Amino acid sequence: MECSWADSMCIAGSWPFDGACSYETVISHCSAKWLFLCPCKLPEKGPKSEQLNKMNFGPWISCERMAVLHGGFLLAEKQYHPKTLAALNKSEWGTIGQHVIRAFEESCKIISDPGEKTQWKKKVIAFIWAKVLSFKPDTSGNDVDHKWKSDIFFSVHTMIPNVNYVTLLELVKSLQASELFVQLLMALPPERSVSELKTFADHALNEVSLTDIDFFLDLWQEIMKYKKEQQDEIDSVFAAEACRFLSDVGDEFSQSPKRFKPNNESGVLDSPGICIPGILFDCLQMMVSSIVSLKFKCCALANLAQMLFTTMLSETDYYLPIDLYLQKLAIVISVWNASSEQQSDEKCSVAKVKEAEKVVRSAHTASNYKLSNTTRIFGLQVFSELLHSWSLELKEATDLTAEYTYQRYRMIDCFVCFNKILSSYRSFPDLSEADKECAADVCQTITDFLENLSFPILEGKAILFAVAVIIIDERMDRYKEVCSVFASASSWASSTEEWISCIERNKVIFTEQNLVLKLIAAVMSEACLGSSNDKLKRIMAVTLDCFSELSVVDQNSILVHIISAYGPKGLCTRTGIPEDFQKELNLSFNCITQSEGDLTITKAASSVARVLLLHPEATLQKACHLAVVNLGAQKLLAEILKNLLAPSAKECSSSVTLGSLLIGCLKEAAWEKLTSDIEVTQFLDFLSSLMQPYESSCPLLCPNDVVKHFVLPHLMENYSNLELSLQILKRALHQDSGKQLTEQWIINTSPFPLVFSLCCLLDGFIKCWQEGSGEVHPPSIETRDLLIYVLEQICSLAEQVAAAFPETRSRSLLWLHRKTENLDWTVRLRLRSIYCGYFKNEVPSTLFEVCKLSDYEWSPLNISEYGQGTGLLAWMECCCSSADVMEEMISSLNVDQKNPDEINMFSKGFLIALVQVMPWCSQNEWKRLAYVVKKLLQKEYLHVPYTLEYVTVMPLLNLRPFACELQFSVLLLRAFQFLCSKSCSDWLPVQGWTYVAKLYSNSISDVLESVKSKCTLQETNEDQNANMAQECIFVFIQLFCHVLHITVMMPEGTTEPLYVLALKVLSQYEAQCMMDNSAIQSLTRANEKYFLQSIAEHMKNEEQRTTLLQKISKF
Repeated sequence: MECSWADSMCIAGSWPFDGACSYETVISHCSAKWLFLCPCKLPEKGPKSEQLNKMNFGPWISCERMAVLHGGFLLAEKQYHPKTLAALNKSEWGTIGQHVIRAFEESCKIISDPGEKTQWKKKVIAFIWAKVLSFKPDTSGNDVDHKWKSDIFFSVHTMIPNVNYVTLLELVKSLQASELFVQLLMALPPERSVSELKTFADHALNEVSLTDIDFFLDLWQEIMKYKKEQQDEIDSVFAAEACRFLSDVGDEFSQSPKRFKPNNESGVLDSPGICIPGILFDCLQMMVSSIVSLKFKCCALANLAQMLFTTMLSETDYYLPIDLYLQKLAIVISVWNASSEQQSDEKCSVAKVKEAEKVVRSAHTASNYKLSNTTRIFGLQVFSELLHSWSLELKEATDLTAEYTYQRYRMIDCFVCFNKILSSYRSFPDLSEADKECAADVCQTITDFLENLSFPILEGKAILFAVAVIIIDERMDRYKEVCSVFASASSWASSTEEWISCIERNKVIFTEQNLVLKLIAAVMSEACLGSSNDKLKRIMAVTLDCFSELSVVDQNSILVHIISAYGPKGLCTRTGIPEDFQKELNLSFNCITQSEGDLTITKAASSVARVLLLHPEATLQKACHLAVVNLGAQKLLAEILKNLLAPSAKECSSSVTLGSLLIGCLKEAAWEKLTSDIEVTQFLDFLSSLMQPYESSCPLLCPNDVVKHFVLPHLMENYSNLELSLQILKRALHQDSGKQLTEQWIINTSPFPLVFSLCCLLDGFIKCWQEGSGEVHPPSIETRDLLIYVLEQICSLAEQVAAAFPETRSRSLLWLHRKTENLDWTVRLRLRSIYCGYFKNEVPSTLFEVCKLSDYEWSPLNISEYGQGTGLLAWMECCCSSADVMEEMISSLNVDQKNPDEINMFSKGFLIALVQVMPWCSQNEWKRLAYVVKKLLQKEYLHVPYTLEYVTVMPLLNLRPFACELQFSVLLLRAFQFLCSKSCSDWLPVQGWTYVAKLYSNSISDVLESVKSKCTLQETNEDQNANMAQECIFVFIQLFCHVLHITVMMPEGTTEPLYVLALKVLSQYEAQCMMDNSAIQSLTRANEKYFLQSIAEHMKNEEQRTTLLQKISKF
């Protein structure tokens, strides 16, 4: 069944009961009737309908609750008959209004949820307020028909009789709903909220009672506590409808029985800038005579002080530190708990904390209102008058009362804050003298009042922890700041299990860098206090969980801080190493080393960060070890460590820096445990990656520190780890390639001592073939090239540094020259690029016998070891020093080519010098000498006769294209004949013989390549190709004979390089034979095969001889 709204109104207008019926009977009848008759029908489609749909229309209009409320209004209207409720006076509310209050209470009984009950109370106030605003005495049927379509409150307004402001305001006062009323009031446009507050003030000043004063002061507090952010859907809908009603009614909405009369003397309300604070100041001044209660006097002064104080604040002027903020919350709740009016079984509840939050926030943050000077001065005057009038009574009452109420505490707190800002307010330059005098008077009055006031210091420590927990759990205002206090509160951490439980519940909001650092501090503090293992594990676990959720950048900062604060053992410094740490460490790295290529650096770094926080040293040692032993893992691990640690490496300011810790781990886990060339290479790659800058940050390892720890200690006479140290130095120098000198690490240290150290090492290579004694071992000749390369690089940098600092250049070069005076002259010659323009090249005087050198650049030295006839030896040693010196030596060589005797003597002297120099040449120096030999052969300075001792029948071949190669091979053969003679056989140890064999093998390998390339360049007819092939075959046979000859002369156990070379020559011979298309090539091959077998038979080593013969037999 569905009835029209007109029918419903008729039914509602009927009254089937007599005057003696009970309240319960009426309510029961109306509930049943309205549940059946009120269909809660939505308006037709349009803007209002859409608005209602968004609001969830059902809860707005609950038929059952509205029916109960309707019954209360019917009873009130019946009792007030024949007058209407629209004419109700304030004095009549006590009897008439009870029906409405009881009906409201009855409607709330069917609501179980406290929040929903509050919402219902707010809706009732909104309904009635809207009814007051919408009331028009001349309402017609057409108007009702229009409302039905447009008014979203129409269904409830038809159930409520016409009422005035008395009903609204007295109901709000009876329901103690000041907060809800203020929320609705502030939802209105500013000018309308001022008008409505004026109406309220008018009502409050009419027949003032204690409840009126209480209502007024409470509403004032709620106005100060109000935040616009708390506006909800009810406020929005009410404001929209109220604006529509007010625009329709105009200025005739006020139905109050007595108009508000402002204080004409103050001039506040007559000014254009009339405002809510001005209304409250004036209303209080007019109500003063009625305020006799001590509680109300405290509240009135507190309200005045707070409003004046907060309206003087700007957004940044005054902000409570979080510790003080928490303390004030706890004190407010403690005062409430101590007050007889606020006693509660629950000492600290969510509701209490939320309310205390509003109180403290409103008292210490800038107000929504900004007062004009006139209004402010008026407020100060009112405050001063009241304080002068009540101060004695307040002091005596405070001194004599043992139980301090909330309003007393609030008054004193507001006075203290107000007095602070008044002190600075008096110095504002734009104030008039009268304003300054007024402010000074108020300030002095407050000071005098507080000076002799005996009021205990309240701390609220007992519930401070509970307050903090509630704020965090409920995410209330400033909860992030509370988290900071909570995490660093060591007393809470050690005294209650709820501390760690709260963090476990709210891990998501503790995942911030500063909070994790404070949790780490709590872990260390608990470890020092000797807390139980279970508790320590819980704190550690939640700390690590929060740390794991941080960004890599934040993790980086924390790790650097931990190493700086607690040293290399991190959290384990005090907590001890957890039982499962090793397992977690292995799992972290296993997921990296065993993962596929799509593992991102960030993900990999995150898996390592957790264990790195627990024990940085153990984690870094593990990373260093895996970087060396896991093939291909070195670069990934280096990137992970740089990702985690490099961005804040410079912030590590303690004695244990990241660099020193990492270097220590590298030494212990890798440096001293390298067992293969692969591990050495991986170690060098790992170190190089760590020295490379990470994005825009500095490198994790500064090259300067790497050199200091891995290079300088090993540039000693025992030559331990020398080659590896030089490799590291080489990598460190490469880090600065392409950079400006000012950006290079070498600029932070003087390169000249390093140059001197390297020169000393190079000077020691003269002992490379001496037997070592004890722990002192001579340097390996294989390291010489690396040392020379590094020395050249350092010299180049030293030259740049010297040029960049001309004021110290002379002193530095003089120091270096003096330090190297006792070193071999060949070493000093390598410093010519640094000395250029300062010192001449000092060489043995005998060098000038074979060279034409400039006296401007070259200076002779009398060296006892270089006597008569050693000029070529010195010349050859100069050729070894560098490419540019070599070219100068060749161009300045003084040999008379027209004199056969001189050419002959030069060639013999050259051979002797070559024998003396060769064993001490590095690979590069030997290549340079080989180049010199070829140049001299081409210029015909050097005479090397080619003998036919390995030729039985001389073939008719053109050997001129291969003359240089054959002469070079013969020269080396003659050199080895000298070297292997009895006079020289004791020069070298086994390693030395093996080394010269390698030098020879490398040179002949180059000769083979030269011969091969000349053969392939011949692109003429087939006959010429055949002839050239035969010549190449002849050259290969000769080279094989030379190699075998030297092999036979060499000491046993040193011929392995020559054996490999012989096999290589045979392979080249075999390949060339396949290209020979001559008619008698079969016969020729047979003869050559026999000849080669006869030569191979002379091999001493049976295994090598057998292998060579087998290879030859297959030709």
